[in-house]
Amino acid sequence: MVQSQYSSALTISSQKFCRSTICAEPTYFYQAIQFNVSMNGNYTIGCNSSIDTYGYIYNNSFDPFYPIGNFLAEDDDSGDNNQFLFSIFLQTLTRYILIVTTYDGLDTGPFSIIATGLSSIRFSQINAFSKHSMYFKELICPQKTNFIPFYFYAVETGKIFIFATL
Repeated sequence: MVQSQYSSALTISSQKFCRSTICAEPTYFYQAIQFNVSMNGNYTIGCNSSIDTYGYIYNNSFDPFYPIGNFLAEDDDSGDNNQFLFSIFLQTLTRYILIVTTYDGLDTGPFSIIATGLSSIRFSQINAFSKHSMYFKELICPQKTNFIPFYFYAVETGKIFIFATL
């Protein structure tokens, strides 16, 4: 078995997302880590940290505003000391995204990823971004004020921007 490792940290400068599909404001710092394998097989991917970590694995891409898209697996405490630990079958020619986040919102701290399997895994941090945006618009009515969330796509094609609401 071959062991691979990746170390980094969640900081107050890390990207944030909502762990559920609906929330008013993203409160979980996360890091998106791309990886792939050179041999099909069973792999374990675990975390070692002083913070209570939570992990997700996605197939091909991760959208922080649509966290159920391309979802493969999630884990909270299968490892020791409140750490995630995946035992998962991985395939070659597939891009995987590991999301390292925390059980509690706004937690920060260093972490290490340790993976074991038939081949080495090369981890690299990526910036996950969304095609979706969430916009809160204040609507003033004669008797009250409401905050209503609007979801929309913004697409740039050259110098033209196209906006479409969902």
